[in-house]
Amino acid sequence: MLNERGKVIYVGKAINIKERFKNHFSGNLLPGLKQKLKSEVFDLKWELTGSEMMALLVEALEIKRLWPKYNSALKLPKTMWGLFQYTDGSGFIRFQIAKVTKHLRPLESFLSSEEAHAYLKVGIKTFGLCPRLCGLRKAPCKEGDFLSCQGTCNSQLPPQEYSRNAKKFIHLIEESKREILVKFKGRSDQEIAACVFDRGVLKSYGYFNEMTELESILEQLEPVPTVPETFTF
Repeated sequence: MLNERGKVIYVGKAINIKERFKNHFSGNLLPGLKQKLKSEVFDLKWELTGSEMMALLVEALEIKRLWPKYNSALKLPKTMWGLFQYTDGSGFIRFQIAKVTKHLRPLESFLSSEEAHAYLKVGIKTFGLCPRLCGLRKAPCKEGDFLSCQGTCNSQLPPQEYSRNAKKFIHLIEESKREILVKFKGRSDQEIAACVFDRGVLKSYGYFNEMTELESILEQLEPVPTVPETFTF
């Protein structure tokens, strides 16, 4: 939606633009805000995306690029959580869940703390890691406890042997977080939308004829700014 000066004041996605536009100004929720938006809208512009997934991605990119007046939710900074690793003074590889900052690159990224903890618990059980060394428990583990470690807390497992298990977990994460190319439905029956995700966040995308070769697609993809809200895989 644009104002009289041609400035974008709202960005949204819709299957039926006419119905979605009408819905913005009906109902009892936030009547004052709806009236303000209605009084400022002068024109509409739209772009076909081909699928709801592409609409979600393009919507997030455009809101971050244009910073429209009446988009509030996606304008707020998105808090991403990450799984980090470091080696302590005794030589044990430790894991820690914390908020992602621009200065630290995590092993894996998540949309919530709960999602990160659930992922780490699976890693602990799969690779026999120590919950205390993974930041999930302050006291030493006891034999038979849920997610109990393999003797690390009682110094029965040397750092080198424990680290081999931790490195297997790290290797699995790194293998799964390579750049991936995903194809979605295009804007016509003969077209596809191709997206490259780097560590789960959209890196580049473009629209191509469905017969276009992979090498040509990769060469022509349009890079986009890093926007956490495009986190998908």
